[in-house]
Amino acid sequence: MKSKTKKVYTDPVELEVLGRLAVEGIFLGAEPAAPWREAVELADVLAIAAREPELMEALPALVWARPSVFVSTRSLPADLAEAVDKLERGGAPEFRGHAGAAVRAWVKTLDRKLKPASVLKSFRFTEADRELLLGLCDELGLSETDVVRHALRLLAARS
Repeated sequence: MKSKTKKVYTDPVELEVLGRLAVEGIFLGAEPAAPWREAVELADVLAIAAREPELMEALPALVWARPSVFVSTRSLPADLAEAVDKLERGGAPEFRGHAGAAVRAWVKTLDRKLKPASVLKSFRFTEADRELLLGLCDELGLSETDVVRHALRLLAARS
């Protein structure tokens, strides 16, 4: 999700945090941060969240759904620990002035387990079929998988 605040961040630690959040699909600041895949300190995230309401709203879901973002989640502030606990039990916790429904909505955004997995299928194509597929890839600017998906949807729409 994109932030509406568009603040400019220059501190290297803040840029690392923003890069890590960007990897997780949370975009803050005026410019996109370079991706950062290392774990970040919760205190640094809390410092930015104090200035970014959207991040504060997402923080309980981020701790619950993606704990690997943080160096440690063992010593959470009491209100954050309570909010994460409520999320684990399926509740919608209010957190630092943010409505429970808004906090809970972030679970759907951040929880990878909720997304259906794709299925691996392999097909045997003749050389002519393969050339046709590659030609369509070039023409449409799509991957081979996307061309096959597109063709399936077109055929299903005609039925």
